[in-house]
Amino acid sequence: MKLRKNKLYCAVTLSLTLILSPKVYSHTNEWKVEDGGNGHFYEFVYAETTWSEAKTNASQLYNNTGYLAAITSQTEQDWICSTFEIDLSSVSPFYYTWIGGYQDLNDPNYTEPGNPAQNHGGWKWVTGETWDFTDWAATEPNNWLYLGGYTENVLVMSTNAESNGEWNDFPAEMVTLPAYIAEWNSNPVTAVPEPSAIFLSFMGCCTLFHQIKKSASRIPKR
Repeated sequence: MKLRKNKLYCAVTLSLTLILSPKVYSHTNEWKVEDGGNGHFYEFVYAETTWSEAKTNASQLYNNTGYLAAITSQTEQDWICSTFEIDLSSVSPFYYTWIGGYQDLNDPNYTEPGNPAQNHGGWKWVTGETWDFTDWAATEPNNWLYLGGYTENVLVMSTNAESNGEWNDFPAEMVTLPAYIAEWNSNPVTAVPEPSAIFLSFMGCCTLFHQIKKSASRIPKR
């Protein structure tokens, strides 16, 4: 009888834990409002992708609520650099990570190489936020690969220690990079339960029901 009670207790505990406990991921980082942030969450995602693939992947993370990071201020840029102190130069000849800037080739302001003196050349954020902050490296953007028949019309951020996150323009399809930065407007892991959590909760409830039914069948009838 004591063993059956212990099994029943474990089943109840497992079910309630899975159902009621929020799921927390240590690799998502919140830029907290009380620290001068916007309350958004960010993640440095390791994945060898083109910019277009990274854009799609970011939008599908955590129940399709993410997007490539849109860095709209020096404060945000500094926070990202200090939070994700990662140098990709040891794993890739391109020590850059994809972020959510791109050149709209149909924008009436589109020009190459698209520097601030040219009304930003059609550069935009995937979120539609105003493009009024830039952190281009010296001589960038330069549309350098245009000489090889490619247009450099998407945005990367440097990850080596000396650059402090400076930007560069890259082609959207020809080059793959080892990582990208994703962003969410709110906590992506508690807004909607992950499928795995739903499955485990269901299994826990099934175990609970089975134990209750099994225990009830052994109660002597009067």
